[in-house]
Amino acid sequence: MESRVRYRRLPGRRRGFVRGASVWIAPDHLLLVNSLRFREEYKRYQLQDIQAIAIAHRPRFHISTRAAGIAMVWLIAYSVLFRLAWGAPLLWTAAAALVIAWVYVSAACSCTCRIYTAVSRDDLPSVYRTWVARRFLRAIGPKITAVQGELDAGFAQAIENRSVGPQSAAPLEYARPSFDGAPDSTAPAAGPRAAFYVLLGVLFLDGLMHALVLYRAVRFAPLVSNLLALLVVSAAIVVLVLYQRSRVPRLQQKLAIATLVAMGLMTYVRMVAIGAMAGARAAVTKQAIAIDYSGGRLGGEIEMGITLLLGLAGLLVLVMGRSADEETRTNGSYRNPLLP
Repeated sequence: MESRVRYRRLPGRRRGFVRGASVWIAPDHLLLVNSLRFREEYKRYQLQDIQAIAIAHRPRFHISTRAAGIAMVWLIAYSVLFRLAWGAPLLWTAAAALVIAWVYVSAACSCTCRIYTAVSRDDLPSVYRTWVARRFLRAIGPKITAVQGELDAGFAQAIENRSVGPQSAAPLEYARPSFDGAPDSTAPAAGPRAAFYVLLGVLFLDGLMHALVLYRAVRFAPLVSNLLALLVVSAAIVVLVLYQRSRVPRLQQKLAIATLVAMGLMTYVRMVAIGAMAGARAAVTKQAIAIDYSGGRLGGEIEMGITLLLGLAGLLVLVMGRSADEETRTNGSYRNPLLP
């Protein structure tokens, strides 16, 4: 009877709401596992057939189940401590710090990992942070060296003169993409930049408007708030349209999507929650109740925090995304082939 293959999971694991990925090592091969909830796909790479493993810096804005768990813990803590004088400022400061850290790591400390053989070249989704990539390479490097042997003294020059991966697809690997953060069109880029600046501006205005309403009575506050919300949604839609025309980078498109999702969720949750509470109160008191869909102080604080955090994330995308995209364009699609 054939002995059972023993696998050990390598550093790196992608935990998404729908998709997941991991890489496992056996004595003679690597096993890539891509999961889609109720379905899993497996692919083997014999250690002796691996030609190269390449790492390239690239922004990766991934929201994992771990991040969602942290957000749930924050919401629970806020629901318990928001009535305290120090509770709301402390929790919003913690939320801002967490978002800043996530944006920084996603933009400056993320990468793409690709594995090459003579007949394939595949991405490894589980290796998307630079520190994980270093641990991953340290874990598999000795194993591949033990199977393939030590590199010759002139391996660097040999790699420079040799294409790895499928020969029919190799020339495409180093071809510059038509758009990677810079428009291919000859039209000026002021228009696309202005659209994203408008989105950031109205996000901050909306957040500041919520903050002002919380502490002072503002005339026509509902009208101004609805107008700002409409401007936020319109600016986000314009950014998405420009992305479809290859006029803005992917980071700005992701922020626009996050803005639309956040605005939709805030409106939906506020309407459903307030309607449900008003219905329950009317059933208990047996009296008609006037419904205020503004959400009160708690709803205003939540919406203020979300819009300001989105604006802050947009600023970081604007500052850091440009340098990350420029580094990717300068270094090429992938770099540092480590193995022959």
